[in-house]
Order: sequence, then structure tokens, then C-alpha cells
Amino acid sequence: MAISKHLVLHNWIALSLIREAHTHAAAIASSRFSEKSTRVYYAKNNLNSSDEVHAQEFTELVQLGEFIQMSIGEFQKQYFALMHKNRLTKLKHCVNYLRHFMDNLSQTETIISSILPIKEINFVHYDKTLLMRT
Repeated sequence: MAISKHLVLHNWIALSLIREAHTHAAAIASSRFSEKSTRVYYAKNNLNSSDEVHAQEFTELVQLGEFIQMSIGEFQKQYFALMHKNRLTKLKHCVNYLRHFMDNLSQTETIISSILPIKEINFVHYDKTLLMRT
């Protein structure tokens, strides 16, 4: 169980460090020095000064959250504000991908329904108004 929690944490950190929409990758490793001290190392395929600034701001947010025992709600608010500020290109790419998927959802339902002989397929219909174009 502890291994899966660490994988989730490592994946979250790595994904938080990716700023660009395409051809951008990050990998991390961590070393625990004591019960309260862990050092995280990261590598990226295209590391630049903006990435370093973002990584430092992300680190400071995580450390602040731990130091002042920030509520989950407040941490999430500050985390997403930071991601919006530094990762807008990546976020727009993800939203556009989701829009494309949802636009094609009814077409996918028709194809799957015609292929499968099962008559009791219940697809969840998502509210497209949540993803209004600006």
C-alpha cells in the first residue's frame, strides 16, 4: 500500500513540473534523509530557466503547506493558481483534448452500440456547458 501512495505522489510531482503542451516530460526521484526530510530530484527533456522558477515556486508552496499546516482547500486553491500561472499552455492543451473527446462522445456511443450486441449499455452523458469556449 505504501508503494502505491509513493507512486501517486511521484506522478503528481512529475506532472506538476510539466509546463509545455507537447513533447515535454519530467521524471523524479526522491531520497528520504530522516522522518521529516526528503529531497526530490527531477529531470526534464527541455529544462530552461522558466522550468527552474516553476519548480522553485512549486517547492515553496509544498513546503509552506507543510510548515503552516495549510488546509486542503487552501492548498488546492494556491496549487491551481500556481499551475494556471505557470502551466497555462499545458492546461489549455488538456482542456482542448477533453473538449474534442466530449464532442466525439455521441459518435463513439453510436459506434460501440452498433458493434456490441448488448442492449443495456448505459453511457454517462456529460454536461458540455462546463467546458464553454472563451
